[in-house]
Amino acid sequence: MTDWVVVSRDTHVTTHFRRRQHYGFSRSMAVSGVVMSELEFLVGHYVMAFIEEGDSFLPVALLGGGPVGNAYLDRYDQWQAPYTPALLRGFPFGLGFRGEGAEPVLGILRDQLCLAPEGEPLFESDGTMTEVVRRTLDLLRECDRQKGIAVSASACLQAAGVISPWAPEITINDETVRLNGLFQVNERKLSALDESAYSALRGAPMTLAVAQRLSMAALPALNRRLQCRSDMLCAASSEPDLDQLFSDGEDDVLSFGSSTMDKL
Repeated sequence: MTDWVVVSRDTHVTTHFRRRQHYGFSRSMAVSGVVMSELEFLVGHYVMAFIEEGDSFLPVALLGGGPVGNAYLDRYDQWQAPYTPALLRGFPFGLGFRGEGAEPVLGILRDQLCLAPEGEPLFESDGTMTEVVRRTLDLLRECDRQKGIAVSASACLQAAGVISPWAPEITINDETVRLNGLFQVNERKLSALDESAYSALRGAPMTLAVAQRLSMAALPALNRRLQCRSDMLCAASSEPDLDQLFSDGEDDVLSFGSSTMDKL
């Protein structure tokens, strides 16, 4: 279980933290949440889809899945794409919420805290946050705001009835794998909306819809990344099992859902 602690001047004024050196924390991530302001940077490098969370849909960028894990990492856990999803860049920090309507608080993973001289300080000698911590907090706050816009846009698309199940197929080690639990904007249903319903989607909802549809063209590139990741893992294994590497053992299906999300 992830162990978060609230960053507090009273508690952590002399505490240091380990700054992120790589993205190894995301090795097992299948998706990353999407914020509205980054859509233009995601298209062309990531496949976007929606996953269910309760009665709602969340927009996500596909990173990989199954034992292969995150296909955007190299053997040194460095990110292998021109753009890294914003919600991943705040590590080891995250925002926490103490209650309904409460202001978000800055949290950090407990195992990333340390004592001097290791790491970097959280606070200056005068008790104010260091510049890097302050910048990270600003990033996380803006991400939270922009994520809210993306979620609201998804809700508008859902209310319009234009989100449909999507189960794309990829091929790894000559085996076809179906990606279940994903949803897409249904172009036919979108085009069939009457003028009033279509106009109601202007702005963020339509921007999200168009970005999701355009991003689907990156599926072959994601497939190649997954194959490369599979090859890398097999080469690193003393006894590689190609049949099991990308199979969950049940009809060659990978399922996505809210449990695959990284919770910052």
